[in-house]
Amino acid sequence: MQPASIIAGEILSIIKKPMLDRFLSLARRQKDVWANLLISRISSFIEEDVPNTWMLEISEQQTSAVAYFLKQGTIILDEILRHPRNRDKSLNCVVLLVHRKISRLPNQKTRQSAPSKRERFKDYLLPEGDFEIQKGDQLLLCGDSESMNLMCWTVSNINVYNYLRTGYKLPGGYVWQWIYKHKLLRQEKLYSQQERSGSKASIE
Repeated sequence: MQPASIIAGEILSIIKKPMLDRFLSLARRQKDVWANLLISRISSFIEEDVPNTWMLEISEQQTSAVAYFLKQGTIILDEILRHPRNRDKSLNCVVLLVHRKISRLPNQKTRQSAPSKRERFKDYLLPEGDFEIQKGDQLLLCGDSESMNLMCWTVSNINVYNYLRTGYKLPGGYVWQWIYKHKLLRQEKLYSQQERSGSKASIE
């Protein structure tokens, strides 16, 4: 029987995309236990077809719905991986890597020399479903074509993503989405005002 690392290497060898360079570089340093985890997550949807890989950046431009709801609270990976037609099911894909920029703390002194990549970024290999994403995160994913297309749709559609998040479907159409968005904004503004009022009362 071939070692798990060899089998994992064979799986990755059929995933064609230059953006995998960073992931592959990190993956080669892992042990068989990690390779077995990779195999278990990918083999369920790898058959004869070559899987797709794609990258998502959590931003207003690329994942507008995710970025919007991220302002309302925490978002975990499992939420993004839900199927837009049945949130109880998951898409046939896996997050291979989360590439995150580490923000400098306000009281952290700036070094004279430029920080290295290790100081500015952090990589998470095969993160679990309860991994909390942040704005600016770059996600490398692997899955079938249908899952790739559905995900690219859900992360940029407020109506669809609201269903993934809450289980409730909003009325379709731009006008209803606009109304819902501004309703949330009003609620957020009211909550902020109440917080400020509470702070002033405690000071007095």
